[in-house]
Amino acid sequence: MGEGGEDINDVFDAITFSEEALIEVGFKEGFQKGSIEGRREGFLLGLQKGGETGQELGFYQGFAEEWIRELQERKEKKNEKTLVQLEKLVYLINQVPDHNTKEVDLAEQLRQVRGRFKTVCSMLRVGSEVTGTDISW
Repeated sequence: MGEGGEDINDVFDAITFSEEALIEVGFKEGFQKGSIEGRREGFLLGLQKGGETGQELGFYQGFAEEWIRELQERKEKKNEKTLVQLEKLVYLINQVPDHNTKEVDLAEQLRQVRGRFKTVCSMLRVGSEVTGTDISW
């Protein structure tokens, strides 16, 4: 028997259970703090990537609309195929949702937009390489 008439096994059990209780409390606190930090980090990353994607799509849209205006002013028969491709590019850009949804494969849509942009650039005989974060020539 321990001090005060306690059984030594009860004392060891209390020590063991207190350690387990502390581990559980530590896990819960760490999980909660990690969840909060993870959400914050995820939000900031999403905000950054969303801004970059919006900038890229805005560039493509402005590019396409300006070339459509330019080629329509020229009124040359040889520009008809290019105009069709430019209009398809604008259509694809407008199909990209402005909010996150599970029904739409955003990566696939961006792949299609980028591919159409490269096709149009080839038809216009202009470079399609976009370098860095600053999207301009």
